[in-house]
Amino acid sequence: MYDVTVCFSTDNNWFSRFIRVLTKSEMSHVFFEFSSNDWDAKQAIEIDNRGIIQIPAEQVEYKKIRRFIPREHEDELALAKALSRAHNMVGRRYDWWGIFGFLIKLVLWHVFLKTIKNPWNKPNKYFCSEYAITVLQSSGFKETKYLTPNDTHPGQLIEALDKSYNWVEVTDCEK
Repeated sequence: MYDVTVCFSTDNNWFSRFIRVLTKSEMSHVFFEFSSNDWDAKQAIEIDNRGIIQIPAEQVEYKKIRRFIPREHEDELALAKALSRAHNMVGRRYDWWGIFGFLIKLVLWHVFLKTIKNPWNKPNKYFCSEYAITVLQSSGFKETKYLTPNDTHPGQLIEALDKSYNWVEVTDCEK
């Protein structure tokens, strides 16, 4: 067993609320969590304003969290492969212009029902769902095959993974 999970979370800050309102989703963030023998504790690889980082899982801020846990052994192997890819991307920068363009795109859709392509997305810079989808696609998860990384929010990723995987909801999230 590899003990790797894909986690979706939400927080009380204004940015999280803004994303949840625009995306009509209960979750606004996605990250990877895993057990580490090197650190003797659970670790998280996530993206925040500093870029893609690895931190102790207890330092991830959230008020609610859902964890994705693979059901089949083959999927555990694929998720372990995804974790390796996630490690290789630590240090990459946050795509502030990309998330800005993504949010503008959502606003235009809600107000004018007009779809545009995100003109500000930068290669090799990421926002959370873009990063997670890129990692999962590179690891062969067929559920993410039809998702466009820079055009998908955490709620859409939950929907895609939820079609064939079991979820464990953690309701006691007090720190």
